[in-house]
Amino acid sequence: MSKKENPVLKKKYDEGRVVGFNEGSKVGHSKGYSLGKKAGAALLAVKMERIQSIPGIGPKRIKQIFDALGPEFSDEEQKLYNKYLQDLIDRGDDEAWKN
Repeated sequence: MSKKENPVLKKKYDEGRVVGFNEGSKVGHSKGYSLGKKAGAALLAVKMERIQSIPGIGPKRIKQIFDALGPEFSDEEQKLYNKYLQDLIDRGDDEAWKN
């Protein structure tokens, strides 16, 4: 038995989605892409700060983590990245992802 949809939440979701697409179209694809990369980098920086604060993780372990994150993708890793990205696109219902 599925849960009954809340019409108030649905309305707010739809309103927010429209606003989001409108704001995104004002920014433009290339600027939005750039902002997305910066947001991803900021998220990773915060997560790394969290890792550094865990007791028992010292400078050597942090260096190993950064070294593992640093190099460019190998061909196999690039294929895996593309697969994950395509899975995210396929799960969403937004046609904007595919443009």
